[in-house]
Amino acid sequence: MHTIAIDNNTQNIYPQIVFTLGVDFSQFENPELQSKAKNTFHRFISFVRKTFNDLMENRKLIHLSLNTILLLALFGKVFVYS
Repeated sequence: MHTIAIDNNTQNIYPQIVFTLGVDFSQFENPELQSKAKNTFHRFISFVRKTFNDLMENRKLIHLSLNTILLLALFGKVFVYS
């Protein structure tokens, strides 16, 4: 991950991963089914990409939260009851 700071705005840039899947949509004889299959496939890939990017962003927040809880626990500000 790379970070770019422009004025007061910091943006995280993730390297783009390019992969090729050997999907042959021509095996659908019906052009309408072929189009639906392509559309469904592209939507699924977009969903996976967005989910991965969101997980990467949330990972940072979780890490920060855990560090904060640990620091507070070390200084006696948080008590854990079992």
